[in-house]
Amino acid sequence: MLSSHYPRLHEALGLGPMWLKRSARIAENTHPESQRLPENGQTEPRPSGHSVLQPNPPHSATTQAGLPENEQSGLRQNEVGGIQQHPNRTPAPDQTAARPAPPPQGHRADVLAAIASPQPFQPAPAPAENESDPLAAVQQLWAALPHTAFASPEELQRQAAACAACSLHSQRKQALSGYGAMPARLMVISLNPAPSDDETGQLISGQHGRLLDNMLAAIGLAPEQVFRTAWLRCTPRVAIKTTPEEQVRCAAFIRQEFAWVQPQAVLLLGNSFYDPARRWLLEQLIGHTPAFTVPHPAILLRQPELKAQAWHILKQLKAALAKA
Repeated sequence: MLSSHYPRLHEALGLGPMWLKRSARIAENTHPESQRLPENGQTEPRPSGHSVLQPNPPHSATTQAGLPENEQSGLRQNEVGGIQQHPNRTPAPDQTAARPAPPPQGHRADVLAAIASPQPFQPAPAPAENESDPLAAVQQLWAALPHTAFASPEELQRQAAACAACSLHSQRKQALSGYGAMPARLMVISLNPAPSDDETGQLISGQHGRLLDNMLAAIGLAPEQVFRTAWLRCTPRVAIKTTPEEQVRCAAFIRQEFAWVQPQAVLLLGNSFYDPARRWLLEQLIGHTPAFTVPHPAILLRQPELKAQAWHILKQLKAALAKA
């Protein structure tokens, strides 16, 4: 059975009469109503797996032609965007223009209030003298430090044990002073006693002391050629960083010890001696005596990779002692 479109198409193309078999029959209206071309020439959308624009629902009694112009344009925008919206449903009117703006709150309200009623200018309070400059504070305290002389190491130890010149005296278990040869070729200075030194009653003791002995033996120094001391007499229990006052007050003890020892060189334990204020104080104490800084033995025990750096500095110390 042939569709009626074929004979009509044959004649429209000017191909002459179409020959058919006698048994052939032409069926009229073979396409269903849903497959006919609409009047505007566009094909009806076919369902597929992709999202397509859907026409208005067939059960809707209102058509696009019956809508006002503004609703028609809104419907067309919805169709282009792929949004399905009922033609009779119109968006709610914009009420933001009629709604009053909320009053400012929080920081913005404070700023606006300050602009509306400006306050008179009040300069910031000046910092305390030398508060932000430890070096200047150390220099000022050093200039006012009285020169104290001690008759013997025993008297120095008694004075250190009774000292209450700074806040460290309230934290200490005991005050520890230096020990060793007087005079000595080398003076070893640590920043402060370790908690383990409080237990033994001796500076740089235990594993730290044994490692220091091995380091000095590697450059040819015996224990009887070395004097060991600490900058601070007391072990800090609260704050690790010392104040300028604490550094200067204890400087009186180490100044006397240096005068007794008269070393050829000084070995400083710990990077804390790179502090500018402590460096300046050290220059006042030892003058032009060569000084070398290595990591503290406690650090070397925890970080053995730093031993190469310490060995390089120890060789420089050995060369300085050889020249002396």
